[in-house]
Amino acid sequence: MSETKEPKSKFKFTCTKCGACCENRGPVPLTISDLEAWASKKIIRNMFPYIVIHREKASSITRLVFNMINDQPASKAKEGDSEKDNASRETGASSEKKEGGSTPEGGDEMDDIIVGEIVEKGKCPMYNKETKACLIWADRPTYCRAFPLGFEDGSFFVEMEDCPGLATKEEMSKDLLKQMRDDAKRLADDSRQVGIVLPILQALVMNALQQANLRAMSKMSPEDMQKLNDIMQKMSQK
Repeated sequence: MSETKEPKSKFKFTCTKCGACCENRGPVPLTISDLEAWASKKIIRNMFPYIVIHREKASSITRLVFNMINDQPASKAKEGDSEKDNASRETGASSEKKEGGSTPEGGDEMDDIIVGEIVEKGKCPMYNKETKACLIWADRPTYCRAFPLGFEDGSFFVEMEDCPGLATKEEMSKDLLKQMRDDAKRLADDSRQVGIVLPILQALVMNALQQANLRAMSKMSPEDMQKLNDIMQKMSQK
């Protein structure tokens, strides 16, 4: 006797703008398309303080992310979290290399210069807690447009199962559902592309900086070169 399979529940979602996905969360992955859109609308300068190149410890994959901000009052922060944050600020990107083991000691120096720190849990800097509104709703990242729908290994999945927007009884329009699916797929595809392209861009930037330094040093007089060497030696002894 064959078992009767229960039909899959139909995906329904209506954003309630509750802010649950904008607070107490990790960084939001970005795509090249997001940067292009912000640049075309001349708002990308406002985003610069929060755009971070981050290398994941477990997978060593390099990602472009929109960082969160830690708006939790110090008096309410847990002692363990505070110590962890302080240690992270003191050790910087080098701690990721030691813990993750992706980069050997004394290895690739570009991580220390380009790869930034992230806030593991925080509030999106573009979310207004008082009005519960996204300040860039019309220009929000692809990830946010697809949320809570995700796409991985050829299948869609719900990223936040307790999202209040999933409790809606209203039918989704076919156009909106298609757009969310397209955005989820685009995010997955672009994330892979970014993971490949970013390390190459990092290497190009580092090479350009090294070449610029060599050109500048070649124009220095022997006296200035000696002064520079003295300064570098003093700095290395500290």
